[in-house]
Amino acid sequence: MATGMRALLDTVVQALPQVGNLGLLFMLLFFIYAALGVELFGRLGE
Repeated sequence: MATGMRALLDTVVQALPQVGNLGLLFMLLFFIYAALGVELFGRLGE
């Protein structure tokens, strides 16, 4: 059981940089869509 948990933990630790890269990519896309939304719909209430 302990060897399986160790292998799982090692796999998660090795995957963390890729998860960080994916998170940065999602944040960049979110920022782009937010800026686009403000630009397109920011003056609707005026």
